[in-house]
Amino acid sequence: MTDSDFQRAVLSVWTEQSRHTVLGAAMAAMGERIIAAWPLARLVVRSFERGALELATLADSAPDAATPERQELSEDLYEKLARWAERGRNLGSMVTRTKKLLDSYGAPTLREAVQRLQSANPDEVSEAIDALTRIGTPEVVPPLVALIHQGLPDALLETVVSKLGIIGRPEAIEELSALLHHRRPAVRQKAVTALSRIRDPRVRALIESALRDSDSAVRGEAATALGRINARASVELLQRAFERNVPEAAEALGALGDGAVADRLLEAVGRAPLSVLLPGFRRFLDRRDLADDVKVRIIEQLVSRSPTAQVKGFLREWVAALPPADRSRARARAERAIRQINDAPAAPAAPARPAAGGAS
Repeated sequence: MTDSDFQRAVLSVWTEQSRHTVLGAAMAAMGERIIAAWPLARLVVRSFERGALELATLADSAPDAATPERQELSEDLYEKLARWAERGRNLGSMVTRTKKLLDSYGAPTLREAVQRLQSANPDEVSEAIDALTRIGTPEVVPPLVALIHQGLPDALLETVVSKLGIIGRPEAIEELSALLHHRRPAVRQKAVTALSRIRDPRVRALIESALRDSDSAVRGEAATALGRINARASVELLQRAFERNVPEAAEALGALGDGAVADRLLEAVGRAPLSVLLPGFRRFLDRRDLADDVKVRIIEQLVSRSPTAQVKGFLREWVAALPPADRSRARARAERAIRQINDAPAAPAAPARPAAGGAS
């Protein structure tokens, strides 16, 4: 594609949809100026992108016509909101398409990027890695694995491992599995994170194996990763990991466990620091698939076992994040607990039980 062809393509994206938006006239007029300066173009496109998409999201979240909240809105206000939703979607689509064109313009081909991996210039190597990541096809994995095998500086090795996760291809699993045994914990931790971004049935068992790593940060990332990939089959292993001093497992249990798991975690109140436990309980309370009765029980047990300012603050934050229309029993119980707990300083939590790291 020539420069003139590319400029026409970008300009067509800006003018095609922008004429229908509130900012349409101004944006169409500035299109040619933006195209004249690539750095400015990228800056403007990226600054518009987030705001435009948030605008559409805000309008799309307006209550449905059948709800009482919707009835409280005047017809005029609701129609304006609906129009802004359409304008936001148009603007977001336009900006996203322009950004993709700008980012892809002048990008090296697969062959060129692979060749640049062998450059003596570190900046060119980094650019080649980024280019392969953007291409993202299965063919980019072998050259990146070969680069790892050549021996890389620590920071660059960690970058390549992270990029394999961003690419998310199953072809990288074998290499990432080997990196779980790398001598440096930082690399093992990056390998766990990368594996969690790949959709493949082999991933869960590999991440579970990292719960037994000798390094606490690697074990913690493994627990977090299991929650991230929704590994409900790993709940029992995560419970053992938590009891063996992997505090990050508490939040994963909150994301994955049922009422019985919540009860078992509540037994740790008074033995483990609240700062470790509360993220797990927050995940339980935030879940839509968990029965209201379980949430009420969590709140009641928290208040019964630790009626502290820390728990009060935790419940306040949770209630504040609930939608105004929420009328659940869990919310009512939390609000009652907030009124009942005194604003006294939180009692110091008992230290967590020392134990050997990891799960077995």
